[in-house]
Amino acid sequence: MPGVRSRADDGFTLVELLVVMIVVGILAAIAVPVFIAQKSKAADAAVKTDLRTIAQSEETYFTDYERYLAVSTTSSPTIIDPIRLSPDVSVQVKLNAAGSSYCIIGSSTRTSNVWVHVSDAGGQQSKGVTACPSGF
Repeated sequence: MPGVRSRADDGFTLVELLVVMIVVGILAAIAVPVFIAQKSKAADAAVKTDLRTIAQSEETYFTDYERYLAVSTTSSPTIIDPIRLSPDVSVQVKLNAAGSSYCIIGSSTRTSNVWVHVSDAGGQQSKGVTACPSGF
């Protein structure tokens, strides 16, 4: 009869549930690598932001004292005021022999990239540069 439901129409079949699980699995397999890549990009952005903040502090310090300040730390470097670094970020500030320029090396435990900022070479260096130039 047309309006009467039989007992066989209740719920989903095993095949329907398996198809849904396969589709969800495929979507998860696509989304997880994208999410991991975004986490790495976020960690790199945090390091670069911290390098810019330290560079600005170094320039302010130079304006006040006519010299730069070497700093090596993994928590809160103090140039003029304490600088709160992003979680898992460590930095090192090196000066050249004359003390007229600085190089900042930054890294994070959440990514394998190392970022370098050189004051007399245009600031942020390209991704392949992993150390300060000679003379620092």
